[in-house]
Amino acid sequence: MNKTKLVSIIVAAYLLLALAWWSVLLLRKNQEINTLQVENLKLYQEKQLGITNYTVLDDPAYSSIMDDAKKQRYMIYGESVFFGISLIIGLWIIWSSANRIIQTNKQQNNFLLAITHELKTPVASIKLILQTIIKRDLNPDKVKELSGKAHEENKRLDALINNILLSTRLMDSYEFNLEKTSLDKLLIQGIDKVEGRYPAKHITSHLSLDHTSVYVDKSALEICICNLIDNACKYARSNIVVQSQIENNRAKVIIANDGLLIKKEDRELIFQKFFRGGDEHQRTTKGTGLGLYIVKEIVSGHDGHIEYSVVNQMNQFTLSLPLT
Repeated sequence: MNKTKLVSIIVAAYLLLALAWWSVLLLRKNQEINTLQVENLKLYQEKQLGITNYTVLDDPAYSSIMDDAKKQRYMIYGESVFFGISLIIGLWIIWSSANRIIQTNKQQNNFLLAITHELKTPVASIKLILQTIIKRDLNPDKVKELSGKAHEENKRLDALINNILLSTRLMDSYEFNLEKTSLDKLLIQGIDKVEGRYPAKHITSHLSLDHTSVYVDKSALEICICNLIDNACKYARSNIVVQSQIENNRAKVIIANDGLLIKKEDRELIFQKFFRGGDEHQRTTKGTGLGLYIVKEIVSGHDGHIEYSVVNQMNQFTLSLPLT
């Protein structure tokens, strides 16, 4: 990566220096031609008039020669500036495209590493549980306990696969089935589904849309809300706050957590597909980089809006939907 950038900078610098050098050469040649034309005019007039040391400054042809030379200089200046700007713009476009390709490849590689780990973990857990049940003579209570754990790992695996499939469908031809739904009920269901996975985290809710409904795809928005709450719990130190309110004739859901603040350079990228800050080889937090992308696509499909902000030193995601 650094080597590629270094080579690109060297090539760009060489091209700009070459352009500057050729511009200087053209100006010099133009000056030489102008000098020769003046000398030729002087010699011609001296021969025609038989005058020694003829002064060409008063000759009408001298003014024409100087005007032509001036136009030639301006043309060289203009073409140099035009080609210079074109070259800079072209190099910038190539540089930006290369950076996007490199970033996309990095995100996809991170996704492959993440998805491999995310799939492998529940599969390995289920395999270990089944081997334990098969090879050991366990009492019914222990079998029930282990079966429950296997069921939870299976649900986790199913949710992961559904997220991957949903992200693909959202890019293609997903049709939202809108129905009148209580947003607060979806939030309560989302909290109930997620909080069991994070017993060490504390979720506080302040819901005020009990009698307010929105037209949404219930299953899609439930996935959206669960992803947001799960994301908040995953990165929180200990506290998560879920709020709902009405503002400017729109229903708003605010989900905040007290985890480390997202880096400024990453805040515009967090809703991109596969994006996760940092290096997958060094990351300890689980994830695939699909959760927030799915949230954004679902919200956009409902004429809504999702944004990230920092409020009172907390990460805050604000979801806004039109009221029915």
